[in-house]
Amino acid sequence: MAAIEPGSWVWITNEKDRYLPAQVLSGFRKGEATTVRTEDGEDHRLSAAMTAEILDCNPEALNSNIDDLINISDLNEMSILHNLRIRYKEDLIYTNVSSILISVNPFKLLPLYTPAVLDSYREGVRGKAPHIFA
Repeated sequence: MAAIEPGSWVWITNEKDRYLPAQVLSGFRKGEATTVRTEDGEDHRLSAAMTAEILDCNPEALNSNIDDLINISDLNEMSILHNLRIRYKEDLIYTNVSSILISVNPFKLLPLYTPAVLDSYREGVRGKAPHIFA
């Protein structure tokens, strides 16, 4: 079984967020205990049983600038949920998956529906962020 190298990214399970990406701090093989660090800098000790089921994380999934998730080469449940979570934290509530628009309720007012924004989308949508007006 191939070793997972230090610096690579993996998905760990989390009660609150379901899945979190974490960076491997020291190389290990599946079934060996190790420590990983999440994006927020928190270290997690993983037991041998936890690493036996660990999944690789494509670093593309960590980029909140990806407006269309179809551009992630390994599109899966974990990368979709994480990308929506990080975009939500940045008030980027609209995300495309090909021709499908996903909207996450921000539970606050955002300046997304002003006349100026509407006018900008009337001029065309190419190169613009996902939006209900697009």
